Amino acid sequence: MASSIWWVILTLTWFLAAGFKWSSEAIAHYSLHYHLVAWLVPCIQTITILMLKGIDGDSISGICYVGHTNSSMLRRFVIIPLITCLTIGTIFLLGGLISLMRIRNVMKIQDRTKTSKLEKLMVRIGLYSILYTVPATFVIGIYFYELRYRATWEENPFCDDCPNLLRSSSIIQPNFTIYMAKYFFLLIVGITTGLWINLNSKTILTWKRFFCRCLCCNTTDERLQYHYGEHNGQDAYGINYSYKHTKINGSKYSLPSSKQLPLVHV
Repeated sequence: MASSIWWVILTLTWFLAAGFKWSSEAIAHYSLHYHLVAWLVPCIQTITILMLKGIDGDSISGICYVGHTNSSMLRRFVIIPLITCLTIGTIFLLGGLISLMRIRNVMKIQDRTKTSKLEKLMVRIGLYSILYTVPATFVIGIYFYELRYRATWEENPFCDDCPNLLRSSSIIQPNFTIYMAKYFFLLIVGITTGLWINLNSKTILTWKRFFCRCLCCNTTDERLQYHYGEHNGQDAYGINYSYKHTKINGSKYSLPSSKQLPLVHV
């Protein structure tokens, strides 16, 4: 539930930035409120469920959750909150995308400037929203599947080794593949979010330096030499040092002189 609320907060901040032109400082000013809502609401739900004794175990995964045996708990504390968070987050997300589309149209008509960066941002936000909304929609659909056929499963058990059991073609049993799909979609949201955040050039460079340090590579030494001015006669800021002979009181002295390289070489 906390992840769903964080999804709503993420789309809300995105809507404030894209639709109402809020700055990052203005959004960060309310960070305490975001954390308060994101953790207080699941805490209240957890306390309520514990008081109602609504926690039960999953016979397949062995994980304690809500609504495995109680349809009322599944409906009130799982399905309805998930649908609410997904709907609100999708509305905020669509509002932000519509605002960006309007900005792009204005930029093309009035300024005639390039909108490639803005379009890349829209594509990234759209892909990330798909990576969340599609698995979340599948999970909600599987919960509806459980809610619809649970009473039938409980009233009509199926057993291949029970000779006295009357079998009928109308007996419905749970589909194991659907349950496995539910666990997959529950986990894939966190996996894709982690990959989406960490798979960038800066993170890859950081991991590369970490492994080079562990394997005692020369990358760190070269970087330190560059920092202290031993890399091709340049310091860390790309300044090339040379020496000029100057006469002071009849004696020659070698004084360093700096020559700034063009920015393309920095």
